[in-house]
Amino acid sequence: MARKRAGKSTSPRSGKNPEKMLYWLYMNIWLDDQLNEPDLPKRHTLAGWVGVRNFDEFKKAVEGARARKEPIEIIDFDNDLGNGEAEGYKILEWLGSTHPEYIVEGTDIRLHAENTVRKEWLENYITQARKHKEEFLAIHGDCSTHKPHCKA
Repeated sequence: MARKRAGKSTSPRSGKNPEKMLYWLYMNIWLDDQLNEPDLPKRHTLAGWVGVRNFDEFKKAVEGARARKEPIEIIDFDNDLGNGEAEGYKILEWLGSTHPEYIVEGTDIRLHAENTVRKEWLENYITQARKHKEEFLAIHGDCSTHKPHCKA
């Protein structure tokens, strides 16, 4: 699921087999409903990334990483995820309200959404959350669970 073994360079592009790695340091998540369609190679999941098509798969990837104490280094969002699916901006809102530390602390949030209106909304949400980190965490953070952003 994740990309790098401690102490060695094991980039997915290095040709090493990630299934043979003993343990991982981080996860990268690619959210796109068309992630492996043959006619859309730019939407394919990158080697070594976890590809998710919808909110349920995204939530499972995030919660799984948290359960394994596996940091999430990069999340790359699409917005329009097909009929009947939550859009990327709704998934970003869920992430911000449930695990705000991913928005404001260290996780690289990227966007490959082609919907320019929603892409701008996603960019603004991330920018404002990071600009007003303390307020964002005060609103969305639940310090009863000892999350990393909580002060002692």
